[in-house]
Amino acid sequence: MAERTHELEKANTEKERLIAALRERSLKLERESREDPLTGLANRRHFAQRLAAEMEVALAVGHPLSIAVGDLDHFKVINDRLGHVVGDKVLNEVAALMRDECRPSDLVARIGGEEFALILPGLSQELGLEFCERLRLCVERHDWRHVQSDLHVTLSIGLTQWDGGTEVPELLQAADIKLYRAKRRSEEHTSELQSPIHIS
Repeated sequence: MAERTHELEKANTEKERLIAALRERSLKLERESREDPLTGLANRRHFAQRLAAEMEVALAVGHPLSIAVGDLDHFKVINDRLGHVVGDKVLNEVAALMRDECRPSDLVARIGGEEFALILPGLSQELGLEFCERLRLCVERHDWRHVQSDLHVTLSIGLTQWDGGTEVPELLQAADIKLYRAKRRSEEHTSELQSPIHIS
């Protein structure tokens, strides 16, 4: 009888270990389906899901909602000149800077190669622009020498405020248009003595 009880206890322990392992694997798969594998930020899929949810909240409570799309300037040059290992380090550092600057209620995602997107609940266009300027300066003024001695990284950002009716694709397109407007303006105004304008 004691031997039988011992066998049952052993079987139950093994069963519990198996269930725990399966749960852990399930959580890992769920996390991987939502995360960008390089930076650990939200991926495009998770960004779209969260944006749809935040739109519902903003509509229900009447709070503003802003969306920002950021793109690293001349990132192809960094990859081509310094290599993809350095490029990956830059992406990871930028991701960390963005996470540090964001509030707990914000979401930052990597939605393309060197393209990032942010959901900024409760921020109007004006406050969103102030936040994006702080973020842009944070990247520009960061000490990149530990990655590469002559490295300089800048970020252009386009921001739009949701009007309460625009669908997700159109909202992202509006932010993209402002992003490329900011990029064009920064290229027109950049010189050794003048800091570039990277926000639209």
